[in-house]
Amino acid sequence: MNTKELKKIIRGISEKTKNRELLEKILNEARLSRSETSKMMVYQHGSSFDHYVYRYKEENFPGEFSYLFLNAVFSSLYLKDIKKIKNQKKSLEYFKENKNKLWHKQKDDFVNLIIKCSEKGIVKKLIIPALEFHALNLIKLGNFESKEVRESFVENYLRTVCSEAYDYIEYSDNENFQEQLPTKKYKQYQNLIDNLRNFFPIIEILRHTFLKDFLAPNEYKKIDIINSKNQSGKNESMVLSKEFLRYELGLSNLDNIFMLKILDDNMSGTFETNDKVLIKKHPNYISVEKKRKSQIKSYKFKDGIYAIEIPEIINKDTINKKFVIRRLQFSYPSKSWSEQLSDINNNEIPKFLEKEANKEINKVFQKGIENVKLFEIDKLVNKYGVGNPLLVEKLKPLINLEESQDDYFFGKKIMKENINLDVNVNIINDNKKYPPFLIKLDDLQIVGEVLWKSSKFKNLDKEILFDQKIPDTLDILFNKDQLKEIA
Repeated sequence: MNTKELKKIIRGISEKTKNRELLEKILNEARLSRSETSKMMVYQHGSSFDHYVYRYKEENFPGEFSYLFLNAVFSSLYLKDIKKIKNQKKSLEYFKENKNKLWHKQKDDFVNLIIKCSEKGIVKKLIIPALEFHALNLIKLGNFESKEVRESFVENYLRTVCSEAYDYIEYSDNENFQEQLPTKKYKQYQNLIDNLRNFFPIIEILRHTFLKDFLAPNEYKKIDIINSKNQSGKNESMVLSKEFLRYELGLSNLDNIFMLKILDDNMSGTFETNDKVLIKKHPNYISVEKKRKSQIKSYKFKDGIYAIEIPEIINKDTINKKFVIRRLQFSYPSKSWSEQLSDINNNEIPKFLEKEANKEINKVFQKGIENVKLFEIDKLVNKYGVGNPLLVEKLKPLINLEESQDDYFFGKKIMKENINLDVNVNIINDNKKYPPFLIKLDDLQIVGEVLWKSSKFKNLDKEILFDQKIPDTLDILFNKDQLKEIA
């Protein structure tokens, strides 16, 4: 036997001892027997649990074994707390009320167990392999982009982790073997799924602690750059963290965003050619996309940078549409919305009827607004118009039309589809060689608001950077003698 083979045997004996000591330490801390652990793990893709305790010689345990073992340990801490509650003869209501508290205690106990076993190599031998198995399943799940996956991520994750258990349970349920159910195997699989569902937040906490550089597919969003194609003819894309999108940019819905590549120099100084910008689609544009009637007059726009739609002349017979980035300045009429509505609706009410209108409105509201019926309000609105000054005044306890960009009566929103509110939009190019121009809001298709940009660092002139003498204040950093003298 050569030296290399001998060293291998000695290393194997050493690792076998370390592995046994680690597993026995964990079992003792969790007060678990080997048989209980085996039942909870339902591990069928390797050797028996006793094999890993007494004969396993590798430096690290297999990923699936580590994952299921840690889940069994964590679950046992919860089950022991439940037994204590039952022994104290606590009610079911007590358990329900304190479920969250019990879970946090279970988590704290598990963390303390890891700390106690840290000297035995629990992180390297068990936690890291378990996290690698966990990460692999997250990657598998990330390959599916169906609506079902997005709606129930944890359940689909569990289905990926223990597909055999799910298949067995679903097969048994579909076959409706009432006399045979629940079998021992059925109960084991059901308990395993329930335990893993409870374990999922813990394995995620461990992932963020020990695998900080790993980004799960469900944690990032691939965003298409709709006006830039790759060599295969597909849209280029950019991957951004969902955490960044939600918490830094304040996005709640990640489905209505896209990216544009800057292809002109109209916004030079703010956006340069080849910069990429993130756009949040405006609700009105989403309606237009879905071939619904535009409700652009129902929105009050703020000055800012937007993506807009403009015509692009391909040839004399073909005109397409393209998206560009421009700074928009909105000029709303100085009058309040209620004043504008009054101006519009006053034409509908002859002057000689004004006294009669006021008399009727006062009569309806004299009994108190809480006693006014909806149909009475509806009748007044249809007869005298929602912009009638007295009617606006009477409805103030319900809604202040003067402060709202929308119209309401009795809590019901009225869309102003047929009201021509004269709104001008000044389209500004940040590059001063392109003059601004004015357009009506009705004639402009606003696509969405610019939220973020990605840009390349400009190449600076090398001569300016490197042909200059280093300032005296910096010379000292490179002069050891001067540094010693100062010291």
